[in-house]
Amino acid sequence: SLSFRQPASSKKVEKVKAHFQLPKNFMLYVGNLTERKGLQELIQAFALLPKDSRIPLVIVGRGKRYKQKLVARIQQLKVQSEIIFCEDINNHSLPAFYQAAKIFVYPSRYEGFGLPIVESLQMGTAVISTHASAIPQTAGPGALLAHPRSAESLAECLQKLLDDSSLRQMLVDKGRAYYKEQFEPQVLSRQLNGLYQEILGL
Repeated sequence: SLSFRQPASSKKVEKVKAHFQLPKNFMLYVGNLTERKGLQELIQAFALLPKDSRIPLVIVGRGKRYKQKLVARIQQLKVQSEIIFCEDINNHSLPAFYQAAKIFVYPSRYEGFGLPIVESLQMGTAVISTHASAIPQTAGPGALLAHPRSAESLAECLQKLLDDSSLRQMLVDKGRAYYKEQFEPQVLSRQLNGLYQEILGL
């Protein structure tokens, strides 16, 4: 978890971008490569964006068998030059990926919690996710939420954030405030302590 880690310095961010040959501007997905994460919809949504307004998509995660399906779909849609897969990212480099990204997109169909969303809020990146399961509570006011399984809804959210820098900044500011309010270690400790006291009848 990034919850106990400081953001990377600007020097570190640039070093990571150079090492992984990341584009100047990009959208980011972090998570397993599985059906329920909505990656087929993400790729479809990406292809729906006008070519002159979209920026590359960087996908960080593992899942060899499912990745083959994604690559086939990417090739079918002729967007292979704009989608980059990164598999072996260590935890020390990951904060820099979030910080370098213009948008973090997490189109999952189901989440018990959604840790990458929290990591993105902490690192100050505007989030796009879905209305599915626990995600609205996890993301709070720091995200635009699309309909799960709808590439069109996702593309609409992506276009909105790509076009509107003030909206992106508003989500960053609200997301950071929500992270501090809900997820900082001392806040979680107080919540756990209160829960234990309630359970024990103290």
